[in-house]
Amino acid sequence: MLSKKNLSKIILLVILISVVVVFVKGYQTNNEIKKNGVDGICKFMYCKQFPKTTEANFAYYIEGKLYKNSFSSCPDNYENLEGHYFEMRYLKEDPNKFIVDFAKEIIDTVKIRSSGFKLQK
Repeated sequence: MLSKKNLSKIILLVILISVVVVFVKGYQTNNEIKKNGVDGICKFMYCKQFPKTTEANFAYYIEGKLYKNSFSSCPDNYENLEGHYFEMRYLKEDPNKFIVDFAKEIIDTVKIRSSGFKLQK
């Protein structure tokens, strides 16, 4: 029979291994998106606040289908960026896996419309 001390060590080890696996998987996914991803345009919708973190929410079209997903944390001064369009990369096999480049804002209305968005006049 396992003692409480050994059981707590095993539980701690399992938690540690799980955390490492999550980080490695995320790193591999980001590398795969950068290497094999497809370029697109997404709209920064809003920032969701949590007690110790934030979550950026986006909308984007792929082959005429609307996707709404969250990604990472919100950028600085996110209040000024809501409703703006940015360059993104996604996996063709799984469009729910994507990364956004906040440094590359898209302002060309032709590109925005051709990516599926309808702009207000």
